[in-house]
Amino acid sequence: MKKFITVILLCSVVFALCWVGSAYWSIYQIKQAIEQNDEQKIARYIDFPRVQKSLKIQLEKKFAQDMGLNNLNHHSEILGKKLNKVISAQLIETVVTPATIGLLLQGKALYQSDLVNKYQKDIGLFSLEKQSRTNTSSQKVTSTEVNKENTVHGNFFSWNQFAVMIDVNQTHSINVLLEPQWLKWKIIDIQL
Repeated sequence: MKKFITVILLCSVVFALCWVGSAYWSIYQIKQAIEQNDEQKIARYIDFPRVQKSLKIQLEKKFAQDMGLNNLNHHSEILGKKLNKVISAQLIETVVTPATIGLLLQGKALYQSDLVNKYQKDIGLFSLEKQSRTNTSSQKVTSTEVNKENTVHGNFFSWNQFAVMIDVNQTHSINVLLEPQWLKWKIIDIQL
């Protein structure tokens, strides 16, 4: 009986170590994919529908706040919110790619993406945000440049959720949430 309990206990410890190690291994693999600019490998670790939904909600809130949609009369507010949803959905569907997720995980702003720079010429998107930055960010940044100054902290949020906090600077951080999907952990949420 003692051998059976010892074997069960040993198997439980090995399983727990593998579970914890798999989360850290996935983070390591994502970091390597970003450093190597391997979009296919990055895509394997992202649950795109869930990440797009999360970013769409954040973008809608940001647009509503910036456009002052909450301070308008009833009809203008309804029209503005509907327009906001359409624009946000289209923008997220177009811009959220493995390359832009890689930029976000490096701590770079969305307007630094080559794709957004291309669309900005057509529709003037993000021009106010880009103008408000200092002239040092006016250089074109490609996705092959990795910001090695960011500090990354990871811990288990619950037994099936792993949270990673990327410190971009003293005042801003990006929070990433991962969940296991079969044998690897995937990014399901990015909080900017």
